[in-house]
Amino acid sequence: MESQDLIPSLLSKFNSLTLNTVEWRETKNKIIEELKKQNAFFYDTHHTTFPVNRVGSSFEFNVPENKKGYLKPYRGKKVRAICLYSKKFIRHFAIQDLTNF
Repeated sequence: MESQDLIPSLLSKFNSLTLNTVEWRETKNKIIEELKKQNAFFYDTHHTTFPVNRVGSSFEFNVPENKKGYLKPYRGKKVRAICLYSKKFIRHFAIQDLTNF
């Protein structure tokens, strides 16, 4: 049985809100809570690692079979990378496994 993926609708809502409002922060926390329920992998990386850098942006991709490092557990799977936090040269991402969606 496939689960319902709430992340796209939460990201859509998040991106439509005014930056740094109470509702914006609450929605961001809901996204993080939902990702934690799904055992998403959270990590910091250099701002050039992924093609998205804006908080709330995401993209889906297939992880190559020969991938090493933090994506190694996701080899051969389709995942979604979500930018959750941004500093000058560092981005905080979550990797969501889309296998069950």
